[in-house]
Amino acid sequence: MLLFVIFRFHLIFVVVSGSHGEKRLLLNDPDYAARIQQLEVSMQTLVSEMNSVKQQKFATEANLLEANTKIFQLQSALNLRTQNGAVYIRWGKKTCPQTNGTQLIYSGTVGGGWYDRTSSPAEPICLPHDPDFVTKDFASTDSSWVSSLYGAEYEVNVGGSYTTQNDVPCAVCRATGSISVLMIPGKTSCYTGWKREYFGRMAAGANYNKASSQYTCIDENPDILEAGSDNKDGYLFYPVRAACGSLRCPPFHDNALLTCVVCSS
Repeated sequence: MLLFVIFRFHLIFVVVSGSHGEKRLLLNDPDYAARIQQLEVSMQTLVSEMNSVKQQKFATEANLLEANTKIFQLQSALNLRTQNGAVYIRWGKKTCPQTNGTQLIYSGTVGGGWYDRTSSPAEPICLPHDPDFVTKDFASTDSSWVSSLYGAEYEVNVGGSYTTQNDVPCAVCRATGSISVLMIPGKTSCYTGWKREYFGRMAAGANYNKASSQYTCIDENPDILEAGSDNKDGYLFYPVRAACGSLRCPPFHDNALLTCVVCSS
């Protein structure tokens, strides 16, 4: 194909020569100029639309990246809840709650300091039934300079069970799917967003015991340890009653036994 541009009397022709002969286009024809302008406008529109599509693509990719990051964070949090869970002690029971998918780590017996000794540790602990010892330590310490550990007893009946003078069991539990555990005194139910692990009665040392103690939530239906009904004292659990005055009544009631609930989330 041959292209010839011919100038004649101020008219510009484009002569296109091909297999089908020659064709002439008048470049300064108004219709031709309009078509060229329309093509330029169309091209600009296409370029603008292409840039808009590119921007949308970049925005979509950014949103996808953000969404993937959030999904990863949620999966990590879920894995953390599933794999680790929250650990708590169920005082007064040998087992963990079955309804929540809670797992038993070990079952044990409650121990603590002597109830009437001023230097006794305040906090009770859950001792396993299969303790380990290092033999050489038995004779290496002066027995007068130690902190003694005793078993624990119920001093009164708790809930509807006869528990007086019986030794106190405990269970160390892992609440799967949870990362926090909270004991709420004075409640039998949990607040919104928390699930109940167990509820029961508040217990602590008696008012006139010399040793410090800790408020502990004893299960509403406590177990007892077999062959543990002798009155040998040790770390003692008494019920906790409300005393009106600086403690507002209502909502509390004078001399009323206090409840408690252990919740997880």
